[in-house]
Amino acid sequence: MDEPSYNVDGTNTRRKLVSVKEKHNFKKALKAITKPRC
Repeated sequence: MDEPSYNVDGTNTRRKLVSVKEKHNFKKALKAITKPRC
């Protein structure tokens, strides 16, 4: 019964990684919006 729990942990870790990536992209986009274009 270790396999399913490991699988769930893997998906959770992947989701966390994606959320961090999205947050980084959001910050980047916000910075781009705040910074005036030359």
